[in-house]
Amino acid sequence: MIPIGDSKVKGAISFTQDGDMLKIHGEVTGLKPGKHGFHVHENGDLSDKETGKSAGGHFNPTNQPHGKMTDEKRHVGDFGNIEANQEGIAMIDKEDSVIALSGVHSILGRAIVIHADEDQFTQPTGDAGDRVAFGKIEKQ
Repeated sequence: MIPIGDSKVKGAISFTQDGDMLKIHGEVTGLKPGKHGFHVHENGDLSDKETGKSAGGHFNPTNQPHGKMTDEKRHVGDFGNIEANQEGIAMIDKEDSVIALSGVHSILGRAIVIHADEDQFTQPTGDAGDRVAFGKIEKQ
């Protein structure tokens, strides 16, 4: 992940398919302490390093409302929040059965985005503020 604008946020996130579950692990540094929206966005285009808008909106191939990972109806790319400690480090350890690395819910080629603020789970995208870091999801 690379910083957007003048943020110092960076990190690495891995996605591993394990049967029907996709495991999400990683570490992000340079965050302000607290919760930050964490989503897959529709485009893997990282060209707009000032605002991150080149990544497009949340990945939502099923045209659902924004929601929590545990909601029956949600954007495929809705991962809720990650939480940074007092040193600005967030350790990520999540699992999800909605996303995948192949098929119609594949996140390959899309962008993972971290926002400045906490996802409030409001419509249409959670009011999580500016984008502070993003990275393209690719096979290694």
